[in-house]
Order: sequence, then C-alpha cells, then structure tokens
Amino acid sequence: NYKDDASVHTIGGAQKICRKSLEEEVISLKLELARAQEREDWHALQVREMAAQYAQLSSEQEEMISHQAQLTAVSEQEERERKNEEVEGGRRESRRRGSGR
Repeated sequence: NYKDDASVHTIGGAQKICRKSLEEEVISLKLELARAQEREDWHALQVREMAAQYAQLSSEQEEMISHQAQLTAVSEQEERERKNEEVEGGRRESRRRGSGR
C-alpha cells in the first residue's frame, strides 16, 4: 500500500509539474502574441504615417507644378508683350523715317 501511495504522490506531483509547465507555456505564448500584436500595430501605424506623408508630398508636388505652370504662363505672356512692343517700336521708327523723307 505504501508503495501505491508513493506512486500516486509521484504521479500527482508529475501532473502538477506538467500542468504548471503547460500554464507557463500558455502565459509565454500569450505574451509572445501580445508582443507580435504590438509590432503589428506599430507597423500599421508606420504604414499610415508613410501614407499620410506621401499624400502630403503629392499635394505639395501638385501645388508646385501648378505654380510652375502659372509662372511659365506669366513668363510667356511677358515675352509676347515684349515682342509686341519691339514690333510696335519698329513700326513707329519706320513711320518716323518714312515721314522724314
């Protein structure tokens, strides 16, 4: 009987150790999962921030392109006006010379 009692205690002790080991493994896995979720959340946040930065840069680029187009249009208009003034100046000069004959 004593031998049977010792076996029961040994088996019971082994079961307790096994259960404790399993509980520790479950806790370890839960912690690992929580860390993985934190990393996933961090990466998702990084992706959102990069998307926001991309959108901002795209917007700024569109503004710069629009501004450049406006500057080009103004420059072209000024060039046309300058050429028109040169042509008008040449015509006036020709008339003045023609009337001086």
